[in-house]
Amino acid sequence: MAPYRELDRLHCGPSGYMADACKRQRSPSPLASTVAVAADDAALVRRREEWEVMEGGSVLLLPPTAAVVEPLVHTREGAGHDLIVKVAAFDMDDTLIKPVSGGVFAKDDAADWEWVHPNVCGHLQHVRARGFLVVLFSNQMGIGKGSSWNAKKADAVMSKVLQLSSASGVPLCACVATRENAWRKPSPRMWKLVEERVNVCLRATCVDAAALSAVDCAAYSFYVGDAAGRSAANWAGRKRDFSCADRQFAYNVQLPFFTPEHFFLTPAESLFQTDDLCSRRGTLPSWTPSSPSSSMRLSDAMLHLTRTSPASCKEFSWGDVSPAELQQLPRQYAGLSVRVITPTAVSTAVLPAAPPLFARPTVQEMILFVGYPGCGKSSFFFRHLRPYGYHRASRGTAQTRVKRLKEAEGLWADGHSVVIDNTNPAAADRQAYIDIVQRVPLARQKTDPAVGDGEGAVASPSLLPVRIFVFMHSRGLASHMNRVRAQVQGVSRVPAIAYSVYQSRLERPSTPAEVAALRIDSVWEVPAVTCFDDAPARTEEIFFQLS
Repeated sequence: MAPYRELDRLHCGPSGYMADACKRQRSPSPLASTVAVAADDAALVRRREEWEVMEGGSVLLLPPTAAVVEPLVHTREGAGHDLIVKVAAFDMDDTLIKPVSGGVFAKDDAADWEWVHPNVCGHLQHVRARGFLVVLFSNQMGIGKGSSWNAKKADAVMSKVLQLSSASGVPLCACVATRENAWRKPSPRMWKLVEERVNVCLRATCVDAAALSAVDCAAYSFYVGDAAGRSAANWAGRKRDFSCADRQFAYNVQLPFFTPEHFFLTPAESLFQTDDLCSRRGTLPSWTPSSPSSSMRLSDAMLHLTRTSPASCKEFSWGDVSPAELQQLPRQYAGLSVRVITPTAVSTAVLPAAPPLFARPTVQEMILFVGYPGCGKSSFFFRHLRPYGYHRASRGTAQTRVKRLKEAEGLWADGHSVVIDNTNPAAADRQAYIDIVQRVPLARQKTDPAVGDGEGAVASPSLLPVRIFVFMHSRGLASHMNRVRAQVQGVSRVPAIAYSVYQSRLERPSTPAEVAALRIDSVWEVPAVTCFDDAPARTEEIFFQLS
């Protein structure tokens, strides 16, 4: 590869910079530990020993350094003259590179890569020359699975990033998530880590650097990734995108988002325009080709591509749940309409404005929950039923089904209202608990009309005092809530197979005839509601991030 000071004479090919160098697609030395740079720019060399293994192996970080960041500092005009570092963020696999071996996934071999398109190399150099810090964000789940660690794959990924830096002539930074946890995209945690390190570099090189965030995420930084939720074939040869994680990541960080096709097929000269709100503070080395003295930002034409309209949303799927779905969820149950199915009719109950909303405090009854794992059933119990004397039987209180049945029967025999807080998808799952109510006499009788059903009706004496609460959360929303719970509470996620099992076993009574056959009071269809009262800190913030 040509040293950096020779790059300005490599201006040829459709992308401009480094076209000749880009033809070489792979580093000639797969295990090389440094990138080749001019001797006077040795501080910009990215070395193998700079990689950090963090968070118990959950993150691999090739951090920004003062030497890399200092030439890229901008000053934002106006009050405070904030310091800015503009970040050009990219996914790696199928965005910048693809396996040269032709497989779907790269081998555990640092040499198994090639540029996904001839334009990539030149565009990376162009982005750096326009004053952007180039950072790669990649999920590499094959490195860490459970407690295992694939050292060969980890070394291949780290070496590969160094080779990309060498082949492009750009001193790259990188953040790699290695496990299926809160660090993986679309979580914004990797971005925040890089942001913190950039600020450390600023404080080390700029005496007037503010302690506040220096990385601007509005029109100044952007993200490019292939996992965009598209159903059409992409330029890496995939029939469809395997997920929407990159688009979700950009949404969570509030970055303008581009697919690789949009970004790298746009002529380099059309990517950016002069930024009148910022001025260049740092100066790139003399080897940098055609580096403008003025500050640059994404062009208006590029920013227009990032505006999501209802029409453009038809071109991709957000995945489990969209931003609009989350934002449209009601914030409280009070005053909501709930569909109630009794043995004789289907009606709509309007919940009262004040609690109790669902409880019947003067009635001994059993309530059976039906809902996906992680959809908030337990939180619902503690918020709406426990304050009124209801007791709970669940996996948390009894690990086996036999023990839960015994616990429920004991509570019922003692005169308590009982909530069966399990997923209970199948009719047989629920019937065993209904049989308890049929078999064991009521310890206390109804003394007042039912409370909380919007009509004040008392169930017929011939009916069992049992209600089924069906949580109407979609699978996607429940999966999202599962991931939120794991991140907030630090617990393991319920595996995806559990959602498939629930879905395949679900038998939901939805007609008066079905409810009459069970001889129970009613079935209530409980809508999804977002309520963060008494929730742990940051729950609301994390809930509205896509996962």
